[in-house]
Amino acid sequence: MKKTTYTKKKKDKDIKVPKGKKNSKIKLEKTSELKKKYKKGTIGQKLLIILMLFLILCLTLGIVFVLYIIIASPDFNTSNLYKKEASVFLDVNGNEWARLGTENRETVTYDELPQVLVDAIVAT
Repeated sequence: MKKTTYTKKKKDKDIKVPKGKKNSKIKLEKTSELKKKYKKGTIGQKLLIILMLFLILCLTLGIVFVLYIIIASPDFNTSNLYKKEASVFLDVNGNEWARLGTENRETVTYDELPQVLVDAIVAT
């Protein structure tokens, strides 16, 4: 049977270890090298990762907030657009007695608009 070996670098020295044998010292060296490998990184890189995670968190929270607003909003009803008209009180004869409301408006159709007003709006 042919024993295979692999080469492990240890501080620029080659160590040949038989495949079947376990050496705890080499395992400790491997793990310490791996830890050193993953610990490498500048403070700038670590800050960049933290900043990116923060931005991803903010983006996720923003999307959740927008979805909540969309889901929780009431249905759009066009008849609610014209409820700011003032209430008109009439006397016994049908004459206007008083107006009560926040805004004094009257709903008009397109045909009731003066032609001069329509031309002025179109010109702008």
